[in-house]
Amino acid sequence: FTYLALATGIILVIVILINIANLSTIRAVDAIRMNGIRKILGASQKQILLYQLVQLLTLYGISLIIAATLFQVLSGYFAELTGIIVVPTEHLGLLLAFAFIFLLLILGTGLLVDRLSLQIKAVHALKNHVSGQLPGSRLRKIMVVFQFIITGLVISCLLVLVLQWRYIKNKDLGFNTENVAVISILNGEVNAHVLKNELVSLMGADNVSLGTWGTIPGGDVSFTTATLPHSNIDNPVNIVTYDENFLKVFGIEVREGTVPSKNVMEERLTQPILINQTLAQLIENPIDEQITVTWFTASVQGIIEDYNYQSLHNVIQPLIMIPQGERYENYTHVFIKTPLSKVQEIESILTNELTPSDYTFQMMDDHLLSKYNEEQKSISLFIYFSLICLLIAILGILGVVTYALKKREYEIGIRKILGAQMKHLYLLFASEMLVLLTISGIICIPLAIYLKERILQIYAFQVTFNWWYFFLPMFLIVITAMALVIFKINSTGKVNPVNLLREE
Repeated sequence: FTYLALATGIILVIVILINIANLSTIRAVDAIRMNGIRKILGASQKQILLYQLVQLLTLYGISLIIAATLFQVLSGYFAELTGIIVVPTEHLGLLLAFAFIFLLLILGTGLLVDRLSLQIKAVHALKNHVSGQLPGSRLRKIMVVFQFIITGLVISCLLVLVLQWRYIKNKDLGFNTENVAVISILNGEVNAHVLKNELVSLMGADNVSLGTWGTIPGGDVSFTTATLPHSNIDNPVNIVTYDENFLKVFGIEVREGTVPSKNVMEERLTQPILINQTLAQLIENPIDEQITVTWFTASVQGIIEDYNYQSLHNVIQPLIMIPQGERYENYTHVFIKTPLSKVQEIESILTNELTPSDYTFQMMDDHLLSKYNEEQKSISLFIYFSLICLLIAILGILGVVTYALKKREYEIGIRKILGAQMKHLYLLFASEMLVLLTISGIICIPLAIYLKERILQIYAFQVTFNWWYFFLPMFLIVITAMALVIFKINSTGKVNPVNLLREE
């Protein structure tokens, strides 16, 4: 996610520079006639460029003031969203360096376009004969295509993250997550057995279970190696301890065998255990077979269904479940199967028995979602980034369309006088933009598929994508671009042809 944030920042800067180049071209077209007058009156290219430089610096200064104001307004929300507090005075040198580098990039891009516009002869500038005389037309189209590709990839990545997040929230984890409350004991002096007895009086014995930090689904677990029957190879296995009510509270089914309820490790006897289906597949007829674990020998008494005892970043691995000893006292969690109507009563018991610093109380589904805080933060930030990127892309589209129509005002006037209707103008100018969008889509879709694979690599369980999902970003961009093109053509086409031709 750090690399993703860095990449999005770099992409945003690139898109901004592309837009600066395109919008500078429009500004240069608008200034061509004035520059022609300045040349005739004796102004040198250096003086004109200096004037353009002052303009850019003024705009940049205004932008910095607006940016600083927005930063102050949004920094609190950013800190709330990400947990990152940025104090400008602590990073003043870095911020100034970024501001200076960005200024150089803006000046370089803007002045390059201005210098190209100065190559147009003054007589052509005064006659408004600028069509085709401003260099870099092909480069501008390439930059527009590149901008469409970048925007399409950003929206595609957002789509992947949102769909994967929805998949995480709705996936069947193999155990009951609804109507299960989790009490995490933060104070080691709190007696979990006493707390359990209080809750049993309210909920019933079968609905309350005790566990340790490794028992709670979705968290970390202990791991070791085990030698399986008829094999001398050590296999990696995970270890989870449980009490007699754990499987009932979480609704985990026993596929075969029985559930051992006694811990006999302290008596140095063979320990009865449960194993999951993944481990059972490695053993032929596993019931009553013995497994040698690093520090004890175990006998398989039952096989449970596979469930996601770790996060969805991990595949389901071989699991051994050991019943807790009766004397065990270092419990850190209490699990309660409860209807929502009794949650308030449970909270009342906790308030009476404990202080707020002794525990935390959550529903199981909320607890599991809290394990994916990084995904939540990244998706939230990426949504805002995508909106910014789309807005900048719209500005770029607007700039290109404005420039194209500016160059062909005379042609539009002639066509209208000869009887061309608005639909003919739409077809003529929208088709040019549609070609650029088609090229962008052909390049963007394979790249989006590749990025999807890269992003989902961090998840062992991945959402399934339909092929048409990858056309949605380009469809959104095409609709937006066509709407802008039609809007600009419509506003230009409504101008009286006399006004378009009188300067000729």
